[in-house]
Amino acid sequence: MFSLPRLEASRSASCEDLQSSNASSLSWLQAEFKHEPLEGDLNERNETFMEDLLMHALLENLHLKHSLHTKRSYSRCEKAKAVHQQQQASDTSSDKRTT
Repeated sequence: MFSLPRLEASRSASCEDLQSSNASSLSWLQAEFKHEPLEGDLNERNETFMEDLLMHALLENLHLKHSLHTKRSYSRCEKAKAVHQQQQASDTSSDKRTT
């Protein structure tokens, strides 16, 4: 086992190493991700972003509604076609019976 003074010295050294490592990582991150200030007011950019997001959501909703309407229309058309074909088939069979 470690003696108490050695453990304290080891803990102190590792703490200093960690602080040094954190400081160098922080300075690297600051240098790496340093950017020029963005043009415009932050609130204005947020409003623009929210407007764009809302517009995208509305367009997506419109697209989904149009898609659903098209599917329903197609389904109605297919049903009407099937009913029409059944009527024609029954009309032709009844015509054959009467002649």
